[in-house]
Amino acid sequence: MDKNTTMAEFLPTWVEVDLAAVADNLRAVKEMCGTALMAVVKANAYGHGTLPIAQTVEKAGADAIGITHLDDGIAMRDAGIKIPILLVGGVFKEEIKPALTHQITLPLVDRTILPAISAAAKALGQTLQVHLKIDTGLGRFGIFPEEIPALMAEIREHQNIEIEGVCTHFAMSDVKDDPLNELQMERFEQALESLKILGVQPKWIHAASSATAYYYPQMRYNMVRISESLLGMGTGSEDYPFPENLKRTITWKSRLISVKRYPAGWGISYGQKYHTAEDEWIGIVPVGHGQGYHRADCNKVLIDGKRMKAVGNVCIDQFMVSLPKYYEPGTEVVLLGKQGTEEILPEDLRACWKVPLSNAHMIDRTIPRVYRE
Repeated sequence: MDKNTTMAEFLPTWVEVDLAAVADNLRAVKEMCGTALMAVVKANAYGHGTLPIAQTVEKAGADAIGITHLDDGIAMRDAGIKIPILLVGGVFKEEIKPALTHQITLPLVDRTILPAISAAAKALGQTLQVHLKIDTGLGRFGIFPEEIPALMAEIREHQNIEIEGVCTHFAMSDVKDDPLNELQMERFEQALESLKILGVQPKWIHAASSATAYYYPQMRYNMVRISESLLGMGTGSEDYPFPENLKRTITWKSRLISVKRYPAGWGISYGQKYHTAEDEWIGIVPVGHGQGYHRADCNKVLIDGKRMKAVGNVCIDQFMVSLPKYYEPGTEVVLLGKQGTEEILPEDLRACWKVPLSNAHMIDRTIPRVYRE
């Protein structure tokens, strides 16, 4: 079944999202890990669309959803999402009350926010459950393991805050055999032991993101936080191949808007970096770096099931392609994904654009998404 596809026949550019593949990926990771799974839905679900992905992962069996911006969580609640939602980044004092009002679980990332959290819980007449984040080496959010005794003393003074979960995040889990991974594991275990001595028994312990869940099974505990693996990017790692139990989820398509034959020596696009060597067919694709298609000399697209080279500088709203023959305007162009037996992978764009893998999916939100189930 297709959603919102009535316009697709004449859209100049669109993104196809395979929701069935997203659901299959979630079930595959959950079965592999044997734990609860938090689907982390951030950055517009890496270009897939926040709400459709949130609805899909809930239906597919996610135990919770992780977000990095409160407004995403509020939108999910307004759309009817019922499963737990955890804010996994930091939190401003001004966000505490609306988070609690919408039943969004807060992170506890430093001691300075404790009074504000406690005051909000008191105003609502409830005990507030939080997830305590431990900074074991990423150098971002979280308390240091040695701060735990003092922190717990403060929490007990407030009497209306409970530690529902404890978590950390790895800095180098996508790099094979990096020594920091072992060190972070040791520090996290020390933190858990300190909490145990103090009588804290959290319901949830989560440390593994996509790469960690695959390559450090001892860090799965009883919940994993998964994002890239759900959304067609494997584990996000350059050191490991795309896992066999996962599927690609996104295809970015456009159409030729103009095709013209140029004489030899004609310059193409801004900067005139490319000149035709002989009479050459040049097609124009109505997508540019303004929509997230980066300027690079190694760009290739798929037309007629074949790889064809983009030539000249990518403009803000268009780029040009060298064609072996004339193609009718309106001919499909694949910028990311499969056409026939050929495929342009996110890994190809990462290597060409020299960006993190997730950037290959960061397609402008104004481009229509076509959802397939």
